[in-house]
Amino acid sequence: VLFSGPAEDALRRDFSINALFYDPKTQRILDTVEGVSDLQTKVIRAIGDPSQRFQEDALRLLRAVRFSAQLDFLVEPHTYEAIRKFNKLIKKVSAERLRDELTSMLMGSRPGLAMRTLSDLGLLIHILPELEALKGIDQPPIFQFEGDVWQYTLKVLDTLAKGMTERPAYLCWAALLHEVGKPQALKKNDGKNFNGHELIGSQMAKTICERLK
Repeated sequence: VLFSGPAEDALRRDFSINALFYDPKTQRILDTVEGVSDLQTKVIRAIGDPSQRFQEDALRLLRAVRFSAQLDFLVEPHTYEAIRKFNKLIKKVSAERLRDELTSMLMGSRPGLAMRTLSDLGLLIHILPELEALKGIDQPPIFQFEGDVWQYTLKVLDTLAKGMTERPAYLCWAALLHEVGKPQALKKNDGKNFNGHELIGSQMAKTICERLK
């Protein structure tokens, strides 16, 4: 551990918007990484070399997505590409840290966007591959006009967020996983229907929750 001043300390942080210091003596914001500018332009930008920041702590891959969704900020292009490049590092993060970060996303104001971004960046397949399997599983339009099971699940998450600003974590996870058994049910029923998906899904949800502790 090396003692340092604010400028050196800021370089070890994850994103510029998280590296601002306040000096109560002079009542000044100390900003050595253009964090104020990124706040004003609504940008999530890794400090210094994004590749190095994510290799130091892979949880930052998820934090970028959470901040982007919750704050409605854009992920800066170099930071975005570094997340895609190093997405496999997320497998090295402990289950407890993954769980807490995912729960924060689900309890945020735009959980559907957060899950979609995780998928677009290639992170979701390493964390919750059961959700990636929902893509392309079509449903009868008369019942679910939102699209395939994946699109429908994202719609449920966002509808819940709009309807309940304060909602328990277990309800958010239930919304995320409530259709997770449909791909297996469809295969089991020779592609005819989803009969029994709630039983299959309940066991899958149990397995997922145990995996994430």
